[in-house]
Parts: sequence; structure tokens; C-alpha cells
Amino acid sequence: MSEYDHSIHMNPDAKAWAEFFMKTKEENNWSLADIDESLMIGWFANAMMAMHDHLHHEKITQLQTKLAESEARVGRLEGVITPGVIDLVRCGIGGNYGGEPYHEALKQYRDPLIEALNETPAQSLQHIEAEAVEKAKVSSQMKADCMGEISFVIENGNCCPQCWHEQDDDCDICHGESGENGSSDLLVQVPWGTMKDIWKMMNKSYSRQLRQQSNGSNGE
Repeated sequence: MSEYDHSIHMNPDAKAWAEFFMKTKEENNWSLADIDESLMIGWFANAMMAMHDHLHHEKITQLQTKLAESEARVGRLEGVITPGVIDLVRCGIGGNYGGEPYHEALKQYRDPLIEALNETPAQSLQHIEAEAVEKAKVSSQMKADCMGEISFVIENGNCCPQCWHEQDDDCDICHGESGENGSSDLLVQVPWGTMKDIWKMMNKSYSRQLRQQSNGSNGE
């Protein structure tokens, strides 16, 4: 058999396997006599295994997603509980159980803790993702990859003084590239500072969207 697309072995679609069979039959010039029981057993076994592998891969993906969501929730709870527990313990060491510092520490962490406990794992993952997006930094590699790569055109943004009254194909300034009235389009590179500001603004917008989605699915 000639080289073929091995992704067929993860494809559960019967039509795809039928088309693959017809293509293989033509490439190998199979006659009706060549298509015997052993060939069909091998073919159907591969197609059935493709369905098995496809379902197995889906299950693994679902489990990985649930694991990531659960780990995010653990991290979210740890982030809320740990500082609060430390403050409450400090209050206790100082003999302030029931005192004002203790109640202040309890009040400060009670609402965030209740909020975190009421979150589903998926909401915790959204919360963690929102924080990561919000705190993302601009790297030197980003600058190297993006600087000078984005531009826009201002129509008739250039004006040649020599071709202002009459267009000259032999102009020493614009080399004949200006149109009527000496005008031509101006290509402007987006400054790196502007690119950073846009990137940060988009990150804040996406982070806000994630938080709204998490709060919305939490019934808030």
C-alpha cells in the first residue's frame, strides 16, 4: 500500500473509511476476487479500532479538562484560604480570639472564601485564566517579533511640493510616484509603544470578559 494519511485511524466516520477503501482499491487495482473475507475482516477491524481510539481520546481529553479545572479550583481555594488562616492564627497567638483583629481578619476572608467554595471547577479555571491574562507581561521576544510588523496606510497622506501644481514623472523628490496635486499614500508603522498599549487594553478586556462569564455562570 502506498503512503496514506494516518489520521484515518482516529476517524470514526464510516463514509471516510468507505472512501479510503475505494481509493485503496483503485490504487492497488483490486479485482472482486481480491476482496476476500480476510481483507474485509482486517478493514473492518481497523475501522472499529478507529472508533475505539476516537472515544478513548475523547475520554482522555475530558478527564484532562476536569483535572485542569480541579487543580485550578484547589489553587483558587489555597490562594484565598492560606493568607486568611495565617492571619487568624496570628490573632490567636496574640491572644485576640474574639477580639477586633480576629473579627477583622475573619471578615476580610470570609466572603472571598464563600465565593471560592461556591465556584465550580470550570469557574475556578476561568478565574485563574483571567488573573493570568491580566498579569501577563510584555516580553523582549514579543518586541523583537512584532516591532515594525504592523502598519496602516493614510490615503493621500504624502504631498510632493515639486508635483503640487503639475505631476512630474521625472520628479527628484517623489520619483514620479505622486498622483494629482502631488499626493500619494503614506505608509505608517505602528509605534511599539502604541502596540503595547493596545495589547494591554485587549488583555484587560478579555480578563474582564472571563470574570463576567464566571460570575454569570455563578448566578451573580
